[in-house]
Amino acid sequence: KHALMSPAVADQPAFATLQIVLGFLIVAGLALTPAVLGALALSIGALILHPTLLDNLEIITGLLAILLLGQPKPGLDDLIGLPMSSFSDKVKRWVPFILRLGLGGSLVLMSINDKIMNPHLFGSVIENFGLNQALPLSVGMWVVSAALVELALGLALLLGLQTRIVSAVTFLVLTLSFFFFGEDVYAHVTVFGTLFVLIIMGGGHLSLDDVYAKRRQRA
Repeated sequence: KHALMSPAVADQPAFATLQIVLGFLIVAGLALTPAVLGALALSIGALILHPTLLDNLEIITGLLAILLLGQPKPGLDDLIGLPMSSFSDKVKRWVPFILRLGLGGSLVLMSINDKIMNPHLFGSVIENFGLNQALPLSVGMWVVSAALVELALGLALLLGLQTRIVSAVTFLVLTLSFFFFGEDVYAHVTVFGTLFVLIIMGGGHLSLDDVYAKRRQRA
């Protein structure tokens, strides 16, 4: 059983090695700015070559968030005193919006491309895993329900509506889907990371949550 990580680098060991190195640097917080810029270049290049990777947009937006936040702690850059990119608070306030755009957009695209546009393909997945036996619903109802749930969660994140609650619900839904489909969690670690950040930071700038909060302050 294998998990394909994005960007896809099948039969290109040099690029795969570069991904491993960049991933290690980002996790360790070593030379974080150039590492993130390198990962961004790889991801954008892969997206240009393989537009189907658009439903993994949360990878690019997650990297942008790291770059904009410019936080070296905890990390090796902080320990050894290496400088990192620094942006003003006005720029940093866009981080939740960027993350919502990436993850919400990915969920909407997956709902449309994988389920609404290809119901027979997703239906065969339901049958192969016996989900219609575990929960007595028709295959068609399974497909429609999964598509609507994914679409609703994605749109709510894009709009920034009850962002923390929706992020928590999305986390639970994805966790259950991993158990049902036996997927490898590490292949979706960027999704979980984005959800945790949104649970902490909320909807942020250009969100319905922010609009409602400002209205309450004026009232």
